[in-house]
Amino acid sequence: MSGQIQYGSARPATSRATPAIRGGGPACLHRFPDRRLSRSLRVSTSIGVVVLATVLVAAIFATPGLAMLALVGGSCVVPMLAMTVPSPEDDSGEELAVLLGRFRHAVDAIGDAPTREQMDEVLTLARTLGLREEDIIDEVARVRASMVAAALRDEIAVGRMPVVQIESSLPPGDVCHFAAPVRTGRRRTDQAGRLLLTSSWLKFSGTNDLSIAWTQVDEVQRSGSDLVVSVGDRSRGCRLSFPTLEDAARCGVIAAHLSQLAQTGSLAAERTRFATMHPL
Repeated sequence: MSGQIQYGSARPATSRATPAIRGGGPACLHRFPDRRLSRSLRVSTSIGVVVLATVLVAAIFATPGLAMLALVGGSCVVPMLAMTVPSPEDDSGEELAVLLGRFRHAVDAIGDAPTREQMDEVLTLARTLGLREEDIIDEVARVRASMVAAALRDEIAVGRMPVVQIESSLPPGDVCHFAAPVRTGRRRTDQAGRLLLTSSWLKFSGTNDLSIAWTQVDEVQRSGSDLVVSVGDRSRGCRLSFPTLEDAARCGVIAAHLSQLAQTGSLAAERTRFATMHPL
């Protein structure tokens, strides 16, 4: 899976709140049981040490030369056994890695636009595996961003579009719905600036300003904390990198909604409605 999704019309979502991660003990190494194979190896090593000690004692009282040979051999064998036999911490670390891998695979599988049911499932899996938030902080951030996006889509669906008050002036009838610091460019030539999503335009203010009308936008895609806005001629599209996943998720939902309104021809009516509700 590429982890890249295309925003579009949201699927119907339930109003049931998604439970937060809680419960479950800490996913520390000592919480996981030792493996049977490692336990048997440790028992065998202990028996071997006892046998070796017995041989050494017998050799001391038998032949001095043999005793010296046994002592030298024992001094080499015992450290080697100590280094090669897995410790309980090693076994527990492997078990923890397996549990973390299982959870991360589940998060990757649902992508950046999961349903509420899928989000519930991965959060339940985290509790079942006994993983705490600090153990899976990156994955939890991804799920929370998806939860923010789902909640925002629900708000927009019932007519509650966010409105942001900004210091800069906008043309009459234009309303700002989102504002955040971003970076745009081709990675090595990224420019830092500020992004505004108004009811008419996507505006980036930086070293080189950029304005794209929603009627020109063909596609809005999010991949992690990046948002890609594509236009018809492909010459004015842009990649926007946000400081947080949640900012990228919010921006993606709002940008997709405004672009869809423009494509369906209802953007002008929506702009008039917002201007009436929020007069300057």
